[in-house]
Amino acid sequence: MAWLGLAVGLAVLGTIGGTAGAAPGSPARPGGDAPAAPDNGTYQTLPFSQAWSNTGLITADDDWSAVPGIIGYRGDDLVTTTGADPQTVLADGTTTPVDVIANQANPDTLSTGGVAEFEITNPVVALQGSGTADAPFTLVHFSTAGVCGINVGYAVRDIDGSADNAVQPVALHFRVGASGNFTNVPAAFVADATTGPNQATQVTNVSVALPMSADNQAQVQVRMMTTNAVGNDEWVGIDDISITAGSCQFTPTPTATPIPTPVFLPENTSFNLSDPFDCTAPGDTLEAEVAVANTGAATAFGSELALDFPARLVGVPGTCTFTGGANGTCTIDEIGLRWRGDVPSTAPNNLLTLNFSVRVAGGTVRGTEICATSTFRWAAAGTGPVDRSLDVGACAEVDCLPTVDPNRQLSGQVHLPILDFQGQDDVCRTWIEIQQLGCDPAKAVLVTWGAPGFCPPQAAGPLKVECTGMLVPGASWVMQGAQIPTGAKSGILFKFTARSLSEVGIDLGFDDVVADMMCEELFFGVVGDADDYRRFKKAYNEGLEFRGIPQRLATADGYLAVEVLRHCPGDLTPGAETSGKYNGIAGTHLGAFDPVFGGYAYYVPLVYAAKAGFDTIMYIQNGGLECSSVEIWFKAQDDCLRATICDIATLAPGETFQLDASECVGPDWQGSAWIRTSEPMGVAVDVVGRDLLMTYVGEPAELNYTFDPAKPYFSGGNQVAFGPLIYSEYQGWDTGVQVMNLSPARRAKVKVYFLDRSGDVITTLVDWICERGSQTYFLPVVHDLPGNWVGSVRVESQEWWAPGTTSVSPPNVVGVVTLIKYTDAARTQTAEAVAYNLLPEHKAFDWQVGANAGGLESGVGLIAVPSLLKDLEQQGITSELAIQNVVPKPGFTDFAIYIFDQNGLLDYVCQKLHDRQVEYIDMRTWGYVGPGFKGSAIVSATFWEHEVFDNGGFFLRNLVGLAAVTVERTGTRQGDDIPGDESAASRGIPFSPRGIDEPFAYCFAGPAVAFCPGQPGERPGCPAKLEYAGKGGLIPDDRAGGEMFVAAVPVNFPGVPGQCKVEDVDLFLEIEHDVLQDLDVFLDHAQVRSEMFTDICGFEANVLTTLDDDALAPITTMCPPIDDGHYQTESGTGLNRFDGIDPKGPWTLMIDDDFESTIGTGEVVGWKLVLTIGEAP
Repeated sequence: MAWLGLAVGLAVLGTIGGTAGAAPGSPARPGGDAPAAPDNGTYQTLPFSQAWSNTGLITADDDWSAVPGIIGYRGDDLVTTTGADPQTVLADGTTTPVDVIANQANPDTLSTGGVAEFEITNPVVALQGSGTADAPFTLVHFSTAGVCGINVGYAVRDIDGSADNAVQPVALHFRVGASGNFTNVPAAFVADATTGPNQATQVTNVSVALPMSADNQAQVQVRMMTTNAVGNDEWVGIDDISITAGSCQFTPTPTATPIPTPVFLPENTSFNLSDPFDCTAPGDTLEAEVAVANTGAATAFGSELALDFPARLVGVPGTCTFTGGANGTCTIDEIGLRWRGDVPSTAPNNLLTLNFSVRVAGGTVRGTEICATSTFRWAAAGTGPVDRSLDVGACAEVDCLPTVDPNRQLSGQVHLPILDFQGQDDVCRTWIEIQQLGCDPAKAVLVTWGAPGFCPPQAAGPLKVECTGMLVPGASWVMQGAQIPTGAKSGILFKFTARSLSEVGIDLGFDDVVADMMCEELFFGVVGDADDYRRFKKAYNEGLEFRGIPQRLATADGYLAVEVLRHCPGDLTPGAETSGKYNGIAGTHLGAFDPVFGGYAYYVPLVYAAKAGFDTIMYIQNGGLECSSVEIWFKAQDDCLRATICDIATLAPGETFQLDASECVGPDWQGSAWIRTSEPMGVAVDVVGRDLLMTYVGEPAELNYTFDPAKPYFSGGNQVAFGPLIYSEYQGWDTGVQVMNLSPARRAKVKVYFLDRSGDVITTLVDWICERGSQTYFLPVVHDLPGNWVGSVRVESQEWWAPGTTSVSPPNVVGVVTLIKYTDAARTQTAEAVAYNLLPEHKAFDWQVGANAGGLESGVGLIAVPSLLKDLEQQGITSELAIQNVVPKPGFTDFAIYIFDQNGLLDYVCQKLHDRQVEYIDMRTWGYVGPGFKGSAIVSATFWEHEVFDNGGFFLRNLVGLAAVTVERTGTRQGDDIPGDESAASRGIPFSPRGIDEPFAYCFAGPAVAFCPGQPGERPGCPAKLEYAGKGGLIPDDRAGGEMFVAAVPVNFPGVPGQCKVEDVDLFLEIEHDVLQDLDVFLDHAQVRSEMFTDICGFEANVLTTLDDDALAPITTMCPPIDDGHYQTESGTGLNRFDGIDPKGPWTLMIDDDFESTIGTGEVVGWKLVLTIGEAP
């Protein structure tokens, strides 16, 4: 319909008191303003008028409540320059302060800008711009419902007779409704409403028609605006406002007869992707369904539904079927799908449903979201050209958990069950080799205990506290000699950041290095005080405060990899020394609480009691917070019926109790042990005798309430385990593999493969293992020939049958390898021996074709070696390293051995291993490393080629799987025997960086990615730009608990190779906070902490902006900064400080609310770091 305006002329001039253009000094106008409701925001009916002779309408500053339909606004920051044309200032403005300076008598002397009421001879409301009131205006609200031809009239009066003489323009704007920008009315513009100086006589009458868009509207607003002029502004009165209208007539618009058309709406379409499994992994077949419905009145002829599969989805040819539609055909291949046909408007064929299958592309990593979009096209008229389209999409996420997770055995807190003692005697000398697996510099604090005693409160507490020096990524620190106090039987290492308190967001009123302060607090606080130690350990475990320091902020990122090397006296030869070592115990190696039966449980696979000249001593350390009882069940090998029970009455936190198995069982006894406790424990085991010392660690027991070995509640084992090192039987070595069945309810059938260094089978052995029992598999010594032949071992727990029953799933197993060298095949004289724990699948490789995306999701590609020595001349120790590629699929793996001295990275050496091969490295033969070298290493896979396809030739994944054993030889080189036992071994410590949630991200990699000879591809270059979204959270008020808001995003290698540098940094911030002047905001990276802004914008609220030092203006020019624009940091250089440095490592946002207030609270909604990257020179 249309509204036709009639010039009826409904102005009620009698309500306008006085004559337009009255000069100062004229007598007051008779009469008064028409009475009106006191609601100044009410939309007034027309005609409407307002003059200002009634001075009782405005009696107080900023109070318009008695003025009908009119409000004045100050217009702050609507423009930011002087002399702006008000015709161009069209933004809303109603969020600026409501303004009127009431009861003023002299415009010549009032210098405050804005809106003012002057009770002069001819009273008036006037406008004047200023540095604060950038664009003051009066806003009139009225309704034009049912009327047309809107006319607005008013008088613009120069009332300022002072010496000021500015160009003072006045513009008229209008809008329909109460929001959005205004529209300028050009015909109403007054270019300069004043004369002067010392004149106040000019009156400009304005009368204009509003556009037709203002007709017949429930809400219309007009405003009269001036702007801050160049020079001193003058007061301009807006008087005698009159708004009038004509009437309207309705002319009906003829209604055309509708033409039937097909209709397809988004709400009548759907696309679903479903996986038949619990999670989605590469190679999975997803069932897809797309549906569209025609809700119109005509058939859509010649329609098409098209779907081009994204890179991570592969179509399955021949799987497309459909219902509905007519005359349709559907084709699908690996790259896309097409359906063509007609879609009727009548049920049931108006609903077109397509079903088809797609596969997740091989190698798709966990966390990848795969989205597909189908497009349906049809002719709007039902026939003819296809000119309409509708998109509908669906997503699936690859979310199956990795099957290999070596990080679960790691922590920043590492338990050391035995140090200087052997049995009950303080007779050993000990090295603690501590390697940093994290990006930040850190230090470790060693808390030690003496012999066990009473439970608290009588417990003796820690014996002493010692601290390491600086630990940089990949490097290690060796604690020995005086750093391990006399009488130290056990210890626990705690990792702390070497950053300052201020850097991590802790404010105690002074600054210090976090690790040094914690070392001091523990040295003076917990030594001799079991209760204070308990309070500290609880805080460390749970991230709580200890001595005012939040432990969640004090702990450094990443983990510690720790080995303990002990030298103890031989039992036969006077003066002879034996050696053994074990991995520090952390993470899941401390066991899991049994929620059904209570307590914790552990297994010791190999126990001797006066058997073949050997005895076993178990060292059980309380890793919990409370005193614990300990119960030990001894089970003889091949005895599946009964166990012998021994117990330890009490064990205080941190302390270790040793138990010689011969005190409970024997003589001539061999078997295993099951330990139950009420607190988590760390267990180390010595096998001693015949001048030998073999040390390994106990394994946590399995919790399984489903009787499905593949789905335990908790398990430290798997159905396959790997031993990367055995020595040849032809060089005098006797290999024993002690395998323990983790199931308490089912026997295990276990097969052990003994392999040579190329992976070929030497021999295999198969035997039964009792429930919760163990069995020995021997490759006996043949001869003592010269040479150095090495190999490996693989253990498999296999499914078994029994006549009359169904098949029995193979239980999970763990095990220990013992390697004993004899001088003759009759085993009459021992020379040396080592022991180490087998590596279950979750610490090496998911046997035998991997899982998920392959790579690090189903295999280990990183191994920490805390001690790498070539120092026979001084310390008397040299290292050997066995590395195995445990993947059985044909192919090869390239890896680099990164070598560190105690101060950081030196270099790397490339190696290549084919499937199942073992490389044995004797540091003594490496001229590349000089004599006297003391350091550490990280083994890192750099390229692998072990591809897996399904039976149809579909690529699934590429595999990697490395395992290692480290050997340390004391006093001699390999092959030269001396009295005692010169060798000690433990498994290399596997770890894995995966995604931004993992704390250690290849920070050790140095200036560039290792690129080994012949490796396909090109050396990775620097990405041009990177974006990282950070997590938000509450901002603690007034340094609550000494805390700030602290959140970090890591920039990881290899996505950012080592040769890259920062060229530019932008920081997006979205903060909701009541009082911005409370906030100090910092960005921290690579030991550079830079201020972004502090205490800005007074009591303004919220931030929505991007900090960019290349922007034109600093953030202080926009208060509050909520326009989503780009601004410099407060100093203009806060982000430029990061230019030119290495981008790798954590970038940390820190926000300090430094004033306590009930209103000054808030949170970080989100933040994003944008890095521009370049090549370092």
